[in-house]
Amino acid sequence: MKSKNLNKGLFGSKGALFFSWEEVLFLTISSLAVFLMFFIEIEVDILQQLSLFFIICLGIPHGAIDNKLFWKQKEKRESLFIALYILVAFFTVMVWLVAPVFSFFTFLLYSAFHFGQCQLFYITDKNNFLSNTLFLSWGVVMISFLIHFNLDDIYRVSNTYPEFKLITNAFNAFDSTFLLVVSSLIFLSLFTYNKYKRSVKNISFLRELIILILSGYFFYTLPFLVDFMLFFCILHSLRSMKHQYSFLQKNERQVTLSKYLKYVLPFTIISILGLLFIFILGKVVQLPYSFSYIFLIVISAITVPHLFVMNRFYEKA
Repeated sequence: MKSKNLNKGLFGSKGALFFSWEEVLFLTISSLAVFLMFFIEIEVDILQQLSLFFIICLGIPHGAIDNKLFWKQKEKRESLFIALYILVAFFTVMVWLVAPVFSFFTFLLYSAFHFGQCQLFYITDKNNFLSNTLFLSWGVVMISFLIHFNLDDIYRVSNTYPEFKLITNAFNAFDSTFLLVVSSLIFLSLFTYNKYKRSVKNISFLRELIILILSGYFFYTLPFLVDFMLFFCILHSLRSMKHQYSFLQKNERQVTLSKYLKYVLPFTIISILGLLFIFILGKVVQLPYSFSYIFLIVISAITVPHLFVMNRFYEKA
């Protein structure tokens, strides 16, 4: 499958003049959130509650058809895939319990690579050191924006939930400004190099710079949970679902939006019910950790196998 095929189909960007439709949505909703906060003066709690809703309803579904992406048309192996998926998720939880700081920062690094790989999917030479470093640097820039401009919110969470203190204390070991500057320089250098090699068109080069600059502004202006929702759900998850849908269109017959939703819904519902069960359980009995911390571990656990699947997906794209 060629990379250009990822832009075709109902969720594709065919006909886009500059920004893809999910980038337009990201910029529009981000601008609307800024307007609501500073001109309508809507309560921050309302925006955060809406953000949490979208994180669950859009973030989880984008990893709900990993079984179809990993083994195309091999239903007899689906049970094996699910067993391996659960095993990796369980192992991730165990590592979190033993080494939370290591788990958190490893999760951030792998996620950063995944974000960049999805955003810059059109880079044709994917499987070399420079391209992988480019993907990683793009993701680190975005995560650095989230951390650097929201340190007060992060420390506030730490003061509210003591189990986060180990992680937040680790933030003191590095300078977020330094990380942001270095990752930005690495990204710009490698991206410029790809432009020089003609792996990146001029319009793509300009578009990515605009997205990064505006993302920095929105992350500086808006609360952390809203920032994360806008980036993870709108810019990343919808883009990933667009690529998945295009893949299914190419490899299966008569894939419609309703059929795609049927693929997505089962594992999405199971995941949401699982989180709801943990939330209710926390209200009934005294759990060793807060729901927020358990939520982070669970999301990390189901994300790690997803990252392996999507890495294989984009390498073969």
